[in-house]
Amino acid sequence: LREVTEIKALAERWQKIVEQGVPNYFGEQRFGIEGGNIERALSLFSGQKIKDKKKRGIYLSAARSHIFNHVINERIKQKRFDKIALGDVLMLAGTQSVFHLDEVDSTIEKRFIDKDVDITAPMWGAGDLMTTGGPLVLEQSVAEDNSEFCQGLPRFGLKQERRRIRLNVTNTNIELLVSEAGDSSVKISFFLPAGCYATTVLRELMAYQDMTARIDKRAETT
Repeated sequence: LREVTEIKALAERWQKIVEQGVPNYFGEQRFGIEGGNIERALSLFSGQKIKDKKKRGIYLSAARSHIFNHVINERIKQKRFDKIALGDVLMLAGTQSVFHLDEVDSTIEKRFIDKDVDITAPMWGAGDLMTTGGPLVLEQSVAEDNSEFCQGLPRFGLKQERRRIRLNVTNTNIELLVSEAGDSSVKISFFLPAGCYATTVLRELMAYQDMTARIDKRAETT
């Protein structure tokens, strides 16, 4: 990270990310230039034929990711991102195994703090949501606001799955680099599980611009 102006603030944010993780958003690259994959998914759901199987898969994945990100947004809005609740579906660390939370006690709360389990949100498809109670109501409200996606995805053979909403970084390191000219840069390194996005970490660390919009505008003028 070059030309860093607030080294101390960045280091403090980084430490918080290491300790607490970040929302496990799908990054903007999932949605294409200026979110174009979402529009193409809507066209697909409205009946447009897309013969290219790979492209069709990309658009369907973007639609699922769109719903997932909205569930995270709603949990953050309701201050429920980092609070497990009765009816949540939790995922065991290092696996894709999930279980329904029938009781909230000090043991499960400690396991959550220790990152042994994580709250999950739906990767939308056919079938019933596994959540109950308040978490189910939250997910159903997001589904109602995104009915075109939730009604369209099952028609393409996708099944309900779950994905953890917290992204924990490991093997972390931060290093201050100062050039001969006195410019400050920071080198950070970390490991992410498969299918996660470094951009979701960076968005919590600093303000940065999504370059796809600029690339798109440049392409229009060439």
